[in-house]
Amino acid sequence: MQQKSERGNDWGVRRIPAFGRYSYRAKATLAAATYHALRAGRVWLDGRDLLLSLLDEPGGVIGSLLQRLGVDRALLVQTLSRSQQAEAGIWEVDQIREGLTPLARQILSAAVAEADSLQHTRIEPGHLLLGVLACRLSPLMSALPAPEAALSLARAQVSATLQPATTTGQLVGQSIEPELVLLDLERQVQLKIELRQASVRLRLWRLLIVALSVFVLLMLNSKDVLGISLPFDLPNWLVELEHSGPFAWQPLPGWQPLFSVTVLLGVWLLLVVLVLLLIMPSLYQTMIIEGILGQRRDLFWRGWGQAVLAWTGVYLVGVILASLLKALLPFWWWLLLWLVFACFNLGQAAWGKRSFPWNGWPVRQLPSDEVVQRCADQLARRQLQARFYLLGSSVLLPAAILLAAGWAGRLAIYLSETLLLAFPPEEVEAILAITVAPYTTRGLALRRPLLFSLLWLPLLAIVGLAGWLIAPGPLGVELLLLFSLPGLFLALCVGLLCLLAYNLLRIMGTYAYDRQALQLTGNVLAFKNALVRLSNINGQLAGGARFNPLLERLKRADLFLIQQGRQGGESLPSPAEREER
Repeated sequence: MQQKSERGNDWGVRRIPAFGRYSYRAKATLAAATYHALRAGRVWLDGRDLLLSLLDEPGGVIGSLLQRLGVDRALLVQTLSRSQQAEAGIWEVDQIREGLTPLARQILSAAVAEADSLQHTRIEPGHLLLGVLACRLSPLMSALPAPEAALSLARAQVSATLQPATTTGQLVGQSIEPELVLLDLERQVQLKIELRQASVRLRLWRLLIVALSVFVLLMLNSKDVLGISLPFDLPNWLVELEHSGPFAWQPLPGWQPLFSVTVLLGVWLLLVVLVLLLIMPSLYQTMIIEGILGQRRDLFWRGWGQAVLAWTGVYLVGVILASLLKALLPFWWWLLLWLVFACFNLGQAAWGKRSFPWNGWPVRQLPSDEVVQRCADQLARRQLQARFYLLGSSVLLPAAILLAAGWAGRLAIYLSETLLLAFPPEEVEAILAITVAPYTTRGLALRRPLLFSLLWLPLLAIVGLAGWLIAPGPLGVELLLLFSLPGLFLALCVGLLCLLAYNLLRIMGTYAYDRQALQLTGNVLAFKNALVRLSNINGQLAGGARFNPLLERLKRADLFLIQQGRQGGESLPSPAEREER
């Protein structure tokens, strides 16, 4: 088993030559290079990414060296940025091995050779620049006035700046360099390949389900579907069935309310089946590829079954309540129903029910240790108290998970065994700070349940207004109108807009919670390490040129550090330390 500090941070040790000799500054240069690759929409490292990361800092050894070589840094950065954008689709993902292109691996090996030739034990960013010069990277060579003499001149400069005596490891009394977690690019490439293959396998299945759904909708809107005449007119038959009952010659008392409940239940079952066929296979395959599910994969489906049964009961109660409200308030019934739904979501969040899919995993009380005590102390600074539970085991749940459920006296923190084994205590504190950021000092977390409730308000408004204006009568009649093509198009447009707004607000909320967590812990490095380690262990794909949540969160953490007026990588004092001062 790996040591605790290496879990989720072993890509450099496995794939980068002589990685154990890298200084913290050199590792930071590699981390910056991976971020440049992610901005270009790639999940592998190229030589241009390494050069861009070396150009990030205009001052210091690299800046003075480039100035002495006669390199126009600003012009070189512009040239590299244009080539990065043009190169994003050149490399085939299947040809990348270990997260490195052949040029990147050649540069890293040359950096080790340059350090050895200068008798330097530690590898610094200056050696990486020597590796770039030794491999004659074309953008840099074109920017040099004298490319033939550049390497020898740079060697002399690096040798004079970095003396062998100061690069022989940790000196007596010198503090140990902090750990810097690098994104596992080898696994990122593997994830990209496997997710793409899974998407291709599921594409035919999705097209079949969508085609079948479109055929059913056409049946509800026309007697002639794709040139095939149906034996009966289904829309008119449903209307007649609503008014006359199953037997036209003998109407049953109370048939319309029964028909309404049947229609509503049928719509719910249709939605459940569509989610099961369209969304759940993709989610299940993604969690398998990411390595989140352990040996007991049936726990995923058990959690899904529990969620469906619970929401089916809520739906049936809501149908009965909506029928009574519509009979009393024909125009405003949908608004009252939404208020009841919002209160239910708040009550469910306050009760502490775990969300899907983690509701299927067993839990047990977590004994007190160093991590639990530090987490309890952090909650105490927020005037919160909680019970701590172990979520599954490393065999049942190989993912690193930390959940918070419940309010006030029912607040419970669930931690997976993988999280406790892989993360140092300060990183667990950072993840906990993000998780409990939505909670107020009274132990309330109103934002998420209210935001989820607001997602459904426009759809309920459409159903309610359609029933009042077009189809007054028992509840459920207006839902048949939504299956008409104009009604269905309107419902889909409103639903997509609501979902887009919900995701946007959720992302902005995540950024706000990150800032609150940084203000609470004050440890920017632990925060960034925790985010990257989570991505490595949980198999989260970090690619995406247009929008990258992981990269944006890391950038905002650096911006927070700059705004606080601290030096890079230095921890900010915690609230408790500020009070003591």
